[in-house]
Amino acid sequence: MLDKKSKPQVLRRIILFAIPESYIEPVRLWKRRLGNSRTLRKLLYYGRKYYCPVCDSHVRSFRAHPSDLEMRYDALCPVCCAKGPHRRGWLYLNHYIQSGNTSLRMLHIAPEVHLSRRLAGIRKLSYFSGDIHAGKGDFQFDIAQMPFGDNVFDIIYCCHVLMMIPKVSVSMAIAECYRVMRSGGVAVIENPVAPGSTVDISDQMPYEREKRWFHSDVLRIFGEDDYWPLFRNAGFNVRSVSLDTCKPDISLQKMMLYQNNIMFLEKR
Repeated sequence: MLDKKSKPQVLRRIILFAIPESYIEPVRLWKRRLGNSRTLRKLLYYGRKYYCPVCDSHVRSFRAHPSDLEMRYDALCPVCCAKGPHRRGWLYLNHYIQSGNTSLRMLHIAPEVHLSRRLAGIRKLSYFSGDIHAGKGDFQFDIAQMPFGDNVFDIIYCCHVLMMIPKVSVSMAIAECYRVMRSGGVAVIENPVAPGSTVDISDQMPYEREKRWFHSDVLRIFGEDDYWPLFRNAGFNVRSVSLDTCKPDISLQKMMLYQNNIMFLEKR
């Protein structure tokens, strides 16, 4: 006797067997296309409870996903997959870019697809991206040794990278960001920062880091006591700006942003 779970599967097989393959394949093709369609996802998840500024979508819910090294049940946009740090970064970057009248050059390190797509579409922005892995950006490079000259970029954005590179590379990476930035340029270098001092977890097994921090490649948890001094010692000014000024027409709670401010770096 068939159980309740197997009946739909058997019925599906009967239908597929009865319908010619020439009719089924076009349906499969359109299903794949629609599944990858951001417009369709906007319709499927439409609602007025939440808003994602990265893809400009009003949705009824955000998905559960690890964000800032802890599980959040309202972190991931179901349309573009942007998480809290990405929404926060987009708000500041878009506001900064649009508030000026001059064209700017930006370097996006370890680019997120959804954020990269929006930034690359800004007309007044000359956008470049790079990653240590081939095919994930315009350039392939190590953040601690970038293939650019001095004073090239007005903006640098880098999210959750410094916590995943060897300890000896952290200060080198920060120095490289300072070197390739123009005077007066800004950088948003996002990493989860906890109270106290930085904790090194590189001696833990990857499965232990995956279980505790949701990422097997995290090597350290930065602490407030020594995170920002890393940038000051490299020559940066550490600034803070209220996110309310970046998009005052929509509340931060609606975008599920728990921090009112975003920290950014300015080259002296």
